[in-house]
Formats: sequence, C-alpha cells, structure tokens
Amino acid sequence: MKIVICEDEQMYQKEIVEAIGSWKAASDHEDIELSVFSSSEDLLDHLEHGAEVDLLFVDIEIPGEMNGVELARKIREAHLDMTIVFCTNYSEYVFEGYTVNALRYLKKPVTQEDINYCCSYVYNRLAIRNDHALTLFSAGKRYVLRHIEIRCIEARLRSLLFYTTLSDEPLRINAKLTDIQSSLPENLFILCHRSYIVNIAHIRMLTRTECTLSNDMNIPISRTYSAEVEEIFDRYHQGGHVKYDLDGV
Repeated sequence: MKIVICEDEQMYQKEIVEAIGSWKAASDHEDIELSVFSSSEDLLDHLEHGAEVDLLFVDIEIPGEMNGVELARKIREAHLDMTIVFCTNYSEYVFEGYTVNALRYLKKPVTQEDINYCCSYVYNRLAIRNDHALTLFSAGKRYVLRHIEIRCIEARLRSLLFYTTLSDEPLRINAKLTDIQSSLPENLFILCHRSYIVNIAHIRMLTRTECTLSNDMNIPISRTYSAEVEEIFDRYHQGGHVKYDLDGV
C-alpha cells in the first residue's frame, strides 16, 4: 500500500509518520511505502508524472499554496479511487469533504486510533479488490478474474455477461445472478437491479436511478435497491459513515 502525507509543519509530519510506523509494526504489514511532501504543488506534480497513491493524509491549510480541498478536487479528476483523509485545525472546510469523498476529517493532533482506522480500512479494502479472485468457466476455458477487474455483471436471458477491465467485449457464462452472488464480497458487489450486479469500486457517478461506471457504462438502479446501493457506496468510500473529529475546533 502506498501512503502519502502532505503537511507543511514538521511537527505534524513527524506525528503522522510515527503513528503510521506504529500501525505498520503492530499489524505486521511489510508492503507499505510512505512518502512525505511539504508542498501541495509538489505532490500534484508527483501525481501528474504517474505516481500511484492509495491513501493520502493531507493538511487543509498550506500557506501560499492551494488548500487541501482544492488539491483533492484536482486529484479526483484523474485519481478517482484514491482514499483521502483531511487533517486540520480548521472547521470551516468540514462539509466540503463530502464533495471529494473524503474518508475522514481529522483534528490535529491526530490520534493513533484514527491513523490505525484509516490505514487498516484502506489496506483491507485493497486486499479485497486486488488479492481475491473469481474463477469462471466459459466455452471450455477457465478464467480467473480479480474482483477489481470486474466492473459489473448483467443477466441476459439464461446467461451472465461479465464486463471487465480486460476487454471491451463481455465474458459470457451460462448461469444466473443468484448462482454467482454468494461468491462475491457484499462490501464490494451489490445487486442494483434484477438484471445487474455492480462493483462499487467502479462507480464514478451515482443517483437514485442509475450509476455511471469507470468505462462510462450506465447501469440502472431500481427503487427496490437504491437505498442499499447508497449505503454500500458510502461504506466503501467513507467506512460506513463520515466521521469528522472536530469537537472543540
């Protein structure tokens, strides 16, 4: 997992770095890369040159540069699935976190508990997406699809069509949605219509009646499932609810 801290004050930089180090040691995760930036503009340049980031802890106010919310909006234009956590002493930006799907809005000094939650949540989510797979049989061939490679599944007549990141053409198997649904993690895949299961990680726009996926495919959402889809979407992006630890700010 690749973690980045964007914070201009060295005291808070050190605080977050040490907390992440404690989490890493306690969880025994060795596959962690940590980078620290003092400038939001330097971080943006780093990302524009192709750097990948899974979890970003970003200060809201960096003097003389774009604030954390503005940075997050720019990041969202190209890095739609990066998890963003705001760290701040300012409360006036709190509700703007909704507009960029921030996981948390933490008050400085951040606590070890908050860092543990954010790091564990993202690490576990990445494991579900990237490490787990589904085995399918189609036309005499065996296919293994990682969960993150599946955008959605459509039931059509007596077949299932798997729309994936691997091909423009869907993979067809003879089965029903009920045959496959129990094999998929409930916190990543959701039945949104009697004919569709959608991967929450690939939703880029969501309304009560439809969602748009990462390949611009539009999927209908029936009234029966709309509330559940919204709940799973919020849980995926924000850990179940938006937590703003700003008491006393």
